Formats: sequence, C-alpha cells, structure tokens
Amino acid sequence: MNVLLVNGSPHANGCIATSLSEIAKQLKCNGVTSEVFHIGNKPMQGCMGCGFCKQKPNANGCVCQDEVYTALVEKIKNCDGIIIGAPVYYAGDCDGERTADIANAIRGGYKAANEI
Repeated sequence: MNVLLVNGSPHANGCIATSLSEIAKQLKCNGVTSEVFHIGNKPMQGCMGCGFCKQKPNANGCVCQDEVYTALVEKIKNCDGIIIGAPVYYAGDCDGERTADIANAIRGGYKAANEI
C-alpha cells in the first residue's frame, strides 16, 4: 500500500511538514509506504467553472493543467490513499484556493486511475 501525503502549506519545513512526517513514521511502522508532495507556494490555476471536466470526462481532469496540477495528478494515480495537510488560518477552515486546487487534482487523478 502506498499513501500520498500532500503538504498544502507554503512552508516546506513548518508545522504541516512536521505533522506529515510523524504520520509517515507511523505508516512505515505498519508496513505502508508513503511519499510527501509539497505544493508550497507554487502557483496553481484555480477552477474557472468552465465545465471541461464534465463535458469531457475522459480528458484527464481539468483544462488548467499547469506543472503542479499535472505532477499531483500523476502522484494520485499511483497511490492507494491520500492524506492532506493544510494550514488552518481562521475558524478551522483550510485556505479556499488550496482546497479547490487539491479537489481538482484529486478529481482528475481519480478519473484517470479508474479509466485504466
């Protein structure tokens, strides 16, 4: 089993990275491999609401396939589980843009993985 640990924080070595590192240690103790994917402060195109993903469901996800999106989708295709770590800035919610970015990538990776 392989689990993808997504670090949605802009800080490569911050609290989210520390938390994901602890999770990775526990997964390893239980025979589960893991890999951390750090989104960081790299730009990701947000959802434009164009409906491309609905109109062309076999087109591997989103029309906005930037470098980060493409890399994340490839990682998602090859994992058995995903754990997302993201900063909480106020009142318990993850940053809206980061939530949308990760959701789009998961949707794209899930579709592609299930078409194989």
